[in-house]
Amino acid sequence: MPRNENKRQKKLARKNQKQKRKRQELARDRNLLNLLSGQIAAAAKLPLVHCLISPSLPDELRTQGSAAERFGTILVFGRVPGKGILMVQFLVDGLCLGVKDCYARLLPSEQASDMLDDAKSRLNLVDCSPAMAREIVIQARDYGARFGFAPPMVFKDLLPIFGSTESNEEAFAETFHFGTDETGRPRFVSGPNDGPERIRIVREKLIEAVGEGGFDVVLNLRAGGMDGVLGDEAGMLESADDAELDEELGEPNIQRLSN
Repeated sequence: MPRNENKRQKKLARKNQKQKRKRQELARDRNLLNLLSGQIAAAAKLPLVHCLISPSLPDELRTQGSAAERFGTILVFGRVPGKGILMVQFLVDGLCLGVKDCYARLLPSEQASDMLDDAKSRLNLVDCSPAMAREIVIQARDYGARFGFAPPMVFKDLLPIFGSTESNEEAFAETFHFGTDETGRPRFVSGPNDGPERIRIVREKLIEAVGEGGFDVVLNLRAGGMDGVLGDEAGMLESADDAELDEELGEPNIQRLSN
């Protein structure tokens, strides 16, 4: 084979190999976008579409004292190219559990727009900086961990939705207040879907962490309770379970809220 032809063949082989690697990378990226981790990674590379928060939550977390409720929702919308809008929700319980719940849902753009309108009109969520929202979520997680409470397992996959705070704006540096006093005393307020067994588990963890007199429990029997967002169904504790709780949890630090 002539020398020039040999060089041409080698150059063509390198070009074909490069194109093959490129096709493999594109196929891998497309496959990753079918996974939550890939969707989060893609959305985190772009500016968030929207970041919303319960309007009273930041001020409640800046205020010390037992009057602050410290419950609220953080709702984040990120763009996943070629797929739609990824909606991520964090439900913050700043009195006990830290991050009570979180989940993600990939939506078509039109449906995401409807969800955004509903969040603003029905839940009265307002815009906030991603850096502040991220800091609240992280500090809430750390507060719950003091008493042995961890967010749902998917939390670690969802947190990167905020990306690097430096990529959005200056890092947000503020210490928020959790619990009912300066020591961070926990108060567990049951949601309408927290049955007796769940309440017992929480109470046992609190006893282990801070002792019998170191916390409060509020049994919230009001329909709707504190569960927010896109909606855990509202409900009430059954009367039979209620009586059972009276017997097992009937202590000075147990309070009840009802309609």
